[in-house]
Amino acid sequence: NCSDLNSELQRVLTGLENVVCCRKKSSCSLSVAEVDRHIEQLTTASEHCDLAIKTVEEIEGVLGRDLYPNLAEERSRWEKELAGLREENESLTAMLCSKEEELNRTKATMNAIREERDRLRR
Repeated sequence: NCSDLNSELQRVLTGLENVVCCRKKSSCSLSVAEVDRHIEQLTTASEHCDLAIKTVEEIEGVLGRDLYPNLAEERSRWEKELAGLREENESLTAMLCSKEEELNRTKATMNAIREERDRLRR
């Protein structure tokens, strides 16, 4: 049914837009697990979108006309945005790992200072 397919396509695209918007609004305070969860959501949304597009293309082939003439353009735009988000994610993940390593070094230094202080007090 074309209306069911249209509803499913709209749902998938809305979900993808929501994930992208939430990702853009989120700050750099994400944990690695949260970043991985976002990647998983984007990948799942992309897979659903690919399936919906394939189904639309099959229906268009059967009907012999374009139901969504701008579908290829939209798909290209989403793929570019997804690629950009993946690059941004890699950059943020690297920065997050670097900051976590720096934090761990600082914690180790603080522990060493505390131990030295306690030793001197005794």
